Amino acid sequence: MIYEWPNIGCDVKNYISLGVPMNTCQQVVTYRGFYDSNLEWVGLEGVQVVASMTGGSALGRHQLSTRFTSIVRIASIGYPEREQLVGVYSAYLQPVLNTVSPGHPIWNTQNKAQQLAASMVNVYQNVRNSFSVDDYSHYLFTPRDLTRWVLGLLRYQLPDKDTAAQPLLEVWLYEACRLFRDKLAEDEDIQKFDGIVLGTLHSDWGTDLQNQIVNNYYVTSAVQAIAPGAPVPQEGYKMGHMTSENWTQIVEKAVRQYSREKIELDLLLFSEVLDAMARVDRILTVPGGSLLLAGRSGVGRRTAVTVIANFHGLRVMSPNTSLGYSIKNFKNDLKQVMQSAGVDGEQVLLLLEDHHLVSSDFLEVINSLLMAGEVPGLYTPEELDPLLMPLKDEAANEGFRGSQFAYFASRVLKNLHIALIMDCSNQDFSVQCESNPALYKQCTVLWMEGWSQDTMVQIPSMLLQENEKDSSGGAEFLQSFLTIHESLPTHLATPKRYMSLLHTYQAIHAKKKEGVTTRQQHLKAGVSKLKEARKVVSELKSEAAKKEKILNEKQGEANKALQLITDTMKNANDQKTQMETLKDQTLQENQKIAERKKNIDAELAEIEPLVQEAKVAVGNIKSEALSEIRSLRAPPEVIRDILEGVLRLMGVQDTSWNSMKTFLAKRGIKEEIRNYDPRHVTPDARTSVEKLLTERADSFKPAVAKRASTAAAPLAAWVKANVQFSYVLQKVKPLEEEQTRLERLVELLIVVCHC
Repeated sequence: MIYEWPNIGCDVKNYISLGVPMNTCQQVVTYRGFYDSNLEWVGLEGVQVVASMTGGSALGRHQLSTRFTSIVRIASIGYPEREQLVGVYSAYLQPVLNTVSPGHPIWNTQNKAQQLAASMVNVYQNVRNSFSVDDYSHYLFTPRDLTRWVLGLLRYQLPDKDTAAQPLLEVWLYEACRLFRDKLAEDEDIQKFDGIVLGTLHSDWGTDLQNQIVNNYYVTSAVQAIAPGAPVPQEGYKMGHMTSENWTQIVEKAVRQYSREKIELDLLLFSEVLDAMARVDRILTVPGGSLLLAGRSGVGRRTAVTVIANFHGLRVMSPNTSLGYSIKNFKNDLKQVMQSAGVDGEQVLLLLEDHHLVSSDFLEVINSLLMAGEVPGLYTPEELDPLLMPLKDEAANEGFRGSQFAYFASRVLKNLHIALIMDCSNQDFSVQCESNPALYKQCTVLWMEGWSQDTMVQIPSMLLQENEKDSSGGAEFLQSFLTIHESLPTHLATPKRYMSLLHTYQAIHAKKKEGVTTRQQHLKAGVSKLKEARKVVSELKSEAAKKEKILNEKQGEANKALQLITDTMKNANDQKTQMETLKDQTLQENQKIAERKKNIDAELAEIEPLVQEAKVAVGNIKSEALSEIRSLRAPPEVIRDILEGVLRLMGVQDTSWNSMKTFLAKRGIKEEIRNYDPRHVTPDARTSVEKLLTERADSFKPAVAKRASTAAAPLAAWVKANVQFSYVLQKVKPLEEEQTRLERLVELLIVVCHC
């Protein structure tokens, strides 16, 4: 039986934390047993110890005791030579290339796979020779990076039906930059690496991909949308090429989503931010992908991690540190994280920053978690049984061969992502990382110390409004912020302080602008009041001049009026006598008109009962009688004459039989005839009807009309009555007008007399 005890290495502290100090191994090998913590002897049989350790003198590594090395067999294995590496990785590349570019005329040949492997090994060896751990402790490059390079190609989706070699070389270059270039801390180192990889491409493949180094994005969003909480494929989600504009739109969408669901972000999107988002997207979409983001405060590491994690539906968890927060509290928080990842199967991101790491023990626990997916001694046996019970069936279904705890640890390694955000300027940074080698081995190192000079100059133009800029708005004004920032000592000139400088400038500018605006408004208000007063005075002067002119005119008119009144007063008595005489004459005329009107009213009194009687008779006409008349094809002349008289009195000019039938068919026609006002009869209509009554007098006789139709007699009586009534009304109308004129004349005389 083989039992693997992971993450022992040669780290003595971690080894002791597992409960197995180095002298215990010596006792097991020498005496086949060891003394436990209670100094009781524990015997072992059939146990062999096989340890794999990495040599070196870095921090966290200590020399083994000669007493121990004298009783064990030591085998030293170095790195393979170049030819061996080319052979190994050409064998690795062949199936990878067949998967990535199936049936490709170039990459499906063994020679091209071997040539590509040789290029990879050349880049790797040049990087190892150019960058050393003596420069930076994380400049540690091993054949493991070549393996990751080869397997990383499986994640990229290449264009279909493209027979050229360049698409794969672009992917090959992008993956190399992410593995090596992202770790480099100095601009000179980055330029040196660019020269190495581009020179290799030019010499081995005759292609120039210098434009593909920067502002080139391969992201998962170009291939598929990741459902929140979905299990991550073994090789990670596929990635495809995306232009800078499209990636900017995706990042803006992710920022909006984060602002809606978590907290409002006021984020400027420039090249470094887009690069950081793309790099984080690449790492968090592989099983157990973890990050070590080394940099300076304010460079945007936390924002990039949280936004992308939220965009892909990862559950982000961080310790809630407070005064007295200890390793015990940290382990309790870690249990929740591991349960979510190992038991519940959630994609969890454990986000740790410098202020969370209050003790060096925290990083030792994280080191063990990164290496093995477990923390020795974290769970008691009483806690493990109920914790692992839900995983029993799942382990059996997956065919996992091992203990339930080993299955739990494998799920933690797969579902848990750890993001360590550490300040590279901290004097303990190198010590902490070197003491916990898993931070370099298991985490992808992203060195994000600051922004480029072009970005630092560009940020003020993106952040500041037009009214917040200098009147010239030129490059000198924008450069001045960077000049002030660079005047600080290096350890203080962080991106966060640079942003604080810009925000402080905005606050001061807003405050000063508000003060100036307030004073300006006061001055404007004062000037406006003065202008208004001057305008009012000017208007009053102009109005006074006009009034004076009018006053003079009115004075002249008053004088004329006074003279006229004097003259009028002289003739007043004569005019009064004349008016009284005229008044008497008017009253006499009025009396005459009244007598004439009296006679006419007597005539109306005689005719009006006839009219009312005719109206009543019309109202009594039955509808059947009217319907009977309408049904006649050719009516008798009596009926035609009577209806013609009705139509003419009511102003209907068309006296055809069709018009008569249409007239009789109208709804409410009886009421309309009965309520018709004789005053509306025109003289022409009355004259024509009088002529009809004279020429066709027999037709309007009651007996004749009644024989023709029961409805004809009332209508004939109505026609004759209305003609007579209309005639009398015509005689009354001039008298009424004359009387009205005389009454108005009397009223006018009365008014004049009073005056």
